[in-house]
Amino acid sequence: MEIFAYLKSFFQRYRKPVIAVACVFGILLLLSLFHLISAPISKLKEWRNEGAEMESPEFVNGLDSLQRQIAFKKALLALPKKDSISLVLNVPDSSLSLFINGMSIYKVQLAEMQIDPLLKRLGEKEYWTQFSKPLQVDSSRATIVKEPIIEKTAPKTQEEFLASVSQPDSLVYEPTHIQLILENGLELFLSQEENSEKLDRRVKRQFFGSQRIKALSSLVTSVFTFETMEYRPQIYLAAPSAELTSIYRALPERPKVVIYYN
Repeated sequence: MEIFAYLKSFFQRYRKPVIAVACVFGILLLLSLFHLISAPISKLKEWRNEGAEMESPEFVNGLDSLQRQIAFKKALLALPKKDSISLVLNVPDSSLSLFINGMSIYKVQLAEMQIDPLLKRLGEKEYWTQFSKPLQVDSSRATIVKEPIIEKTAPKTQEEFLASVSQPDSLVYEPTHIQLILENGLELFLSQEENSEKLDRRVKRQFFGSQRIKALSSLVTSVFTFETMEYRPQIYLAAPSAELTSIYRALPERPKVVIYYN
């Protein structure tokens, strides 16, 4: 009872300051919700504006799946022809592959996939705009390094590549989490499916924790600057650590990525 009496007395004495603080927090909460809702809408509008400037085919209702397959084939044909390894994500096939000269040279079956709700809501025109061409990786970060660091000529055939990735690795496999930021703002996360060890769990928390802190910082900045919050659609993929390590080390510094989903 004494606690309630104290709270009543405190509120009566500082009623106006408390109400003022509550109002400020309420306004900040509403602004945060507004930016969280408007950010995906702004990103979708940006992609639609890009589509208005890009030549695209006539879309026929009921043929969405076929049109996306055509976009996928078009993107594969646009991949570099010489000395360049590219990454191809095929969601219907649950696979992540390395391509060179139009040929799949290494394929990983994915254990888990999560696709951003914004990507699932894309119309066929916006899908064609974004995914009928290879997307270049603008930046990346990972919990592993591209070691061993050696100079070598890019493999010309599938046999040469398989020989290079099948050689014994001098490093012990470490917890593997990779982030690729594509030129259209999409974020591709490649994460190991094994997280049973204490080290694995700690590394995963640190890797994705820094990402959450960055997103929170962007939200706070947008609230106080009244600017649109930056929104990056995300695709999350999980596969064995050893296979993701091989893929990451085989990729060039700024590879091309082809994405196909339906």
